[in-house]
Amino acid sequence: MKRIILLLFIMLILTGCSAEYNLIYEDNVFKENLILNSQKNDSFVNHINSNYNRNFFVNYKLQLGDMSEEEYILKYGGIYNKNIYDENGKYGLELSYNYDKEEDYLNSSIVFNIFDNFFIDGNIINATNIKNIFDNYNDLKEIKISFITDK
Repeated sequence: MKRIILLLFIMLILTGCSAEYNLIYEDNVFKENLILNSQKNDSFVNHINSNYNRNFFVNYKLQLGDMSEEEYILKYGGIYNKNIYDENGKYGLELSYNYDKEEDYLNSSIVFNIFDNFFIDGNIINATNIKNIFDNYNDLKEIKISFITDK
């Protein structure tokens, strides 16, 4: 699973992209999405299209082990919803998933791969450090992180 998220960030390396991570907490549901986009160019379009059919697993703690992806899906479910968009000269991929339980959200592959320390304490969301994304991905021009709640 780490390789899948890493693959997303590799796309950023090759294209000079931006990323937007959103967490919305309302009606006791955590709604997570990650949007990767760039100016539309052949390289980025090819990377998105060639990786679109891969499964992006939600829970970083669960590993395929000896299971095939199909067996994993039947047993655990937990695959990000995917959407390719093309609008206003921007092209990109959006991954999203809704979690009914806080502990499931805290195992999110995206959270695990972006933040060094992330926890929720009552009504407080604490994201103390972003991993060295900019050091490792020089062409990543921008990452926007938003937390929205009905609390």
